Amino acid sequence: MMQAVTKALAILLTAAIPAVAASAQSQGDPAPDFTYAALGGGSVSLGDYQGKVLFVFLFGYQCPYCLSVGNRTEKEVHEAFASDTLFAAIGLDLWNGTPANVSAFRSQTGVTYKLGLQASSMSSLYGTTYDRVMVIGPDGKIAYKGLTATSSTLDDAVSVIASMLSASTSVSPDGSATTLHLSTYPNPSAGAVSVEIGTSESGDAALVVYDMLGRRVATLHDGWLPAGNATVVWDGMNESGARVGSGVYLVSLRSGGNSLTRTVIRSE
Repeated sequence: MMQAVTKALAILLTAAIPAVAASAQSQGDPAPDFTYAALGGGSVSLGDYQGKVLFVFLFGYQCPYCLSVGNRTEKEVHEAFASDTLFAAIGLDLWNGTPANVSAFRSQTGVTYKLGLQASSMSSLYGTTYDRVMVIGPDGKIAYKGLTATSSTLDDAVSVIASMLSASTSVSPDGSATTLHLSTYPNPSAGAVSVEIGTSESGDAALVVYDMLGRRVATLHDGWLPAGNATVVWDGMNESGARVGSGVYLVSLRSGGNSLTRTVIRSE
C-alpha cells in the first residue's frame, strides 16, 4: 500500500514540475499585472508604473537573507536612482506578514520605498520566490529576473536599471532629435567615479556635480562635446581641490536644451 502511495505521489510531482516551469515568466516576457494592499494604506499595482523602470524586491518579512540585503536595495538602488522620474522601486512581502510584521521589516532594513502586503501569489504568477529581485521595463516586459539570492544578483539588476535610464531624447522645433547618454560606475564609490557620457549631435555641453542642496561641487566638462561617447572621471574632489565627504551627489549633463541627472553615492 505504501509503495502504491509513494508511486502515485511521485507521478503527481513529476506532472506538476513541467506545469510550473511552463508558467514561469522569463526575461523578455510581458510582466503579469498584480495589485496588493500597501503598507500604510492604498495599494501597489504594476499598472501604477507604466512607462517607468520598476525595481521589485521580493522578500519575506523575517527572512534573514532579506533582512541582511534590504538596506543594500535602499542605498544601491532606490537612493541611487530616486532622482530620475522614470524610475520607481517597490518591495513585496511573499511571506504574507501582517502590517506590523512588514513595518518591522522596514524599520530593520531602512527601506523607504513602497511595500506591498500579502503578496505570496507572486511566486506562482512569476515562477519565483522570496529573496529575489526583478526589473520591469517601461514597455511592461521583464528586463531582468534574478534567479538566485539578492546578494548575488543586485549588481546585475543595478546595471540593467542604469542602462535603461541612461538615455534621454529631445526633439527640436525643426523635428530633429538629440539623444543624451549618462551613466556612472561604480556607484556607490569610495574612490574615483567613471562618468560615461554621449550625445547623438555635437554641441556645447556641461557636465556638473551638485550636492543635494543644488550647490555646484565640481565641473567635469564645460564646452564643445562631439557626437559619440566619452568617459570623464570624477576623482571625488570639489572645485577647490578638497575631497568631498560621504553623501549623495547629483551628476548633471546638459546639452542642446536636453538634460540628464544621475545620483552618485560617496562612501568614504
